Amino acid sequence: TKRELHQKDKIISPLIEQGQSPYHILTNHPELAMYYCDPMQSGQKGGLEQAHTMLRMILPKGTSFEFLTQWDVNLIVNHINSTPRECLGGRTPYSMALETLGKEALNAFQLRPIAPDEVNLTPKLIRFNH
Repeated sequence: TKRELHQKDKIISPLIEQGQSPYHILTNHPELAMYYCDPMQSGQKGGLEQAHTMLRMILPKGTSFEFLTQWDVNLIVNHINSTPRECLGGRTPYSMALETLGKEALNAFQLRPIAPDEVNLTPKLIRFNH
């Protein structure tokens, strides 16, 4: 549950489908908080599915990811993570990560906030020149 997730004293919390290949690797790391879901049960993945929906607003199903650059991926992630979430009390994933991890960690991953009036979750965000 959400309450249990917030009570955990862990930052890294992978969500793994039973039988998924990283499962065996991650079970050897007791410092990780592990949460499981059933295959093909998108409702069990909570906020992850909302982020996936936003990704598909930018890159509709059928769009090839072949020509995406790291810059494109960072831009998409920054726009998605700058979108307020009801489940976070109207806060953004970026602001929550900033509070938890600090600016230096976010900068290391090239994570930047996007101003609310500049967030773009449409295919126009990424212009393919290929």
